[in-house]
Amino acid sequence: MRTAAGVCRRMSVLLPCAMLLLSPISYGRDVTVDCGKENQSIGAALAKLPAQGPHTIWVSGECHESVVIERRDDLTIVGVDGASIHDPTPENLHDNYVVYFFESTRIRLENFKIFGGINGVVCTFFSSCDLKDLEVTGASAEGIAFSRSGGSIEGNTVISDNGSGMTLYSQSIVNMYNVQGRVSIHDNLNWGLRLQDNSVLLLTSADVTDNGGTGIFADLGAEFRLNNVSVTGNTGDGVWLRSGIGQFAGVTIASNYGDGVRVGQLSFARFIGSTVKDNSSGTDINCASGTAATIGAIQAVGDVDGTTNCTDAP
Repeated sequence: MRTAAGVCRRMSVLLPCAMLLLSPISYGRDVTVDCGKENQSIGAALAKLPAQGPHTIWVSGECHESVVIERRDDLTIVGVDGASIHDPTPENLHDNYVVYFFESTRIRLENFKIFGGINGVVCTFFSSCDLKDLEVTGASAEGIAFSRSGGSIEGNTVISDNGSGMTLYSQSIVNMYNVQGRVSIHDNLNWGLRLQDNSVLLLTSADVTDNGGTGIFADLGAEFRLNNVSVTGNTGDGVWLRSGIGQFAGVTIASNYGDGVRVGQLSFARFIGSTVKDNSSGTDINCASGTAATIGAIQAVGDVDGTTNCTDAP
């Protein structure tokens, strides 16, 4: 009888055979989960799958669990027929992340409603997370948080009624967009979007509205680029740059209770084809520090009878 070892001894190319003998063989799998049935959950399905994908988990029903994706690669989790994931202990607002990605790459979460937890979705420790068509609500802290990680948020994503909408920490890079409709970040108790620690956000076709604090806040070297975005009705400033960089292209910033755009110390803002008007503080674009710099601010307010104290750089 021929064995794998015997075949390899007879072959002239030894290295591929050695790799065949030493390496486990991994196969991608498709799994279905119905959280309405006893003993079915996303966590139970994950426990049966190898860490290396590609794997796809198709989920239906109301899942009451904290889903932890740790040190995995190439995994897709898709909700069908209105699937949802809920904090399993909603009576304690501070004990669970509803979905938690840790040191994982090529992870995709799609078409879910996510309720409660400290945070709804967390992508951290050098993970890459792609989120699509999510509704994230009811988190006591942040609806979505990225830390030392990156990815995309696309499609009909709604982040609302959380402590805060979304935060990017520690050099995270996120592309957030909707090519057919609008991303919506609204009615969160505090800020809508917060970026810090040299993080970068690309935001396209989105509405940041009616949040309890600043609509978009960039701090500590963070950078954003807004394209076709509206920032309206927020209780704080529409946009606040504090040691940050912002580019506004085709952006409308109006009817916020603070400044439309506050450009603070060591910050830079560039306006291209944008409108900033009717913000309640009396200053639509406020250069609030001697180290603030702008390009296009005068044009952004000048055509709509807005106000600014900025002197554009040449």
